[in-house]
Amino acid sequence: MTKRIEIAENLIDTIECIVRSPLLEQYNIGITMRPVERKDQYRTWGPRNNAPTWPHFVILNTRQLKAKAALSLEEKLYGMIQMNKKSILFKKYRGDTKHGPYTPSLGGLKGDNNHRYYLYIAWANIGDN
Repeated sequence: MTKRIEIAENLIDTIECIVRSPLLEQYNIGITMRPVERKDQYRTWGPRNNAPTWPHFVILNTRQLKAKAALSLEEKLYGMIQMNKKSILFKKYRGDTKHGPYTPSLGGLKGDNNHRYYLYIAWANIGDN
């Protein structure tokens, strides 16, 4: 098993532990260079745009990743979520994207490998909205 696969499997286990909470309604995984700002966006974007808020936000990796590695890891995790449509990981994933293909995004930035990214999970619990 390669180191990257092992990392992805450990992260998907962590994600599943969070997602298994009976309170968690829906979640999203993503990458960001600016975790504090991204957390604030999840909390404030919804009410301004007639959409739900995602008040819970956790960084899943403590080591920042280069753009290519971050996108690769995000894609691997998305694929693992997609593998079993009956799993809790798939059922609780955000409804507007879980049925589509993986869409890579660096948040509007070009793939400059000088930037470093964090992988995160954001979620809403039942009753948050």
